[in-house]
Amino acid sequence: MFLPLVYIGVIWFLFNRYKKNHQEIQEKIKPCLKWAKAQALPIPTKPSLIEMFLIENRYYWYLRFPFGLIVPFLPITKKVHFYKQEINNLWEIWEREGSPGKQ
Repeated sequence: MFLPLVYIGVIWFLFNRYKKNHQEIQEKIKPCLKWAKAQALPIPTKPSLIEMFLIENRYYWYLRFPFGLIVPFLPITKKVHFYKQEINNLWEIWEREGSPGKQ
């Protein structure tokens, strides 16, 4: 009975830590997204926080045998990787332009 509670506690701790880091990153890229919107550049659809948590922390899930083997083949894996790639591309374009609109 005690072991599942510890496991749930660890997952909750990891999720809250990831959520805090995710919010910091979203605040950091907000000026870039505003600039991209003003330039009429395509902005990818953001996956949900839970999808991002599951895919970006996939190495933790590999330790959990059945679920870890499924994660790389989920359709959300491609969605999350595409989002990260497109945001990185937008960020590079934004920095090449000299970070216009940055306060």
